[in-house]
Amino acid sequence: QIVVGLGCSYGCDFCCPSHFFGRRHIKFFKSGRALFEEVLRTSERFGLNMITFIGDDNFLIDLDRAEELRRCVVESGKVFNFLIFASADKVVDFGVEKLAEMGAGTVWIGRESRFSDYPKNRRIDMKALVGELRSYGIKTILSSILLLDSHTKENIKEDIDEHLACRPVFSQFSHYAPIPQTPLWDRMRDEGRLIPGVPWEEMHAFNEPWFHHPHFTAQEAKDIQEKAYLKDFYQLGPSLLRYIEAEYEGWKNLHQSAKPHLKARAEFFANQMRIY
Repeated sequence: QIVVGLGCSYGCDFCCPSHFFGRRHIKFFKSGRALFEEVLRTSERFGLNMITFIGDDNFLIDLDRAEELRRCVVESGKVFNFLIFASADKVVDFGVEKLAEMGAGTVWIGRESRFSDYPKNRRIDMKALVGELRSYGIKTILSSILLLDSHTKENIKEDIDEHLACRPVFSQFSHYAPIPQTPLWDRMRDEGRLIPGVPWEEMHAFNEPWFHHPHFTAQEAKDIQEKAYLKDFYQLGPSLLRYIEAEYEGWKNLHQSAKPHLKARAEFFANQMRIY
């Protein structure tokens, strides 16, 4: 793991990494070249090509840095397998093929909800984007929010189905999560909706909510989240097999590529198949 930075300037109402750092994108590696040198050092030290960029909630927000990293990777001839966090709009702006050339193996994307209106997801065809990523062997961790104020017992199921239709390799279904210092916390506090006495360590969005929802009790919220994960498993299958499938799709698409670096990526996938 390499801690590449902190925060995000987008400022989504629930996002503590954004608001903890004053809606700033703080870069520990200010250039793609500097980050590439650390990638080389880390890779050689541990003998691995799989590296996670952590701390930075939206790695592609600096497109110039990402492009410089891509150029360094391509010039080196090395194939890496990065896990990054990125918003859908920046993935589109950078381009999926360039993301593959850069070495992205897995990308975490906040889909949020069909009922949300975060600018990062406007006019994004999420199903098509996840499919394009998969065609290059890039695995998607797709994150959706449950318990938005507009969610009802009926439409929340539609939201879950729309998430599953994207066929991500990994799914995250998290409850809408008011955390101190975020606008969401301030709004729910002012509306008197926060449930008092919930320990800090229980405020993690993967059990019962710590706020009153107009259409769900705490137990109903816990149940709908569990059902979402079970539906993901039974409808799409085990994530390990989805992971293998995505890399196989990447191999099919890239093994005859005219670009040497993408062809090398296909060879990497072929070697992985022998391990699988």
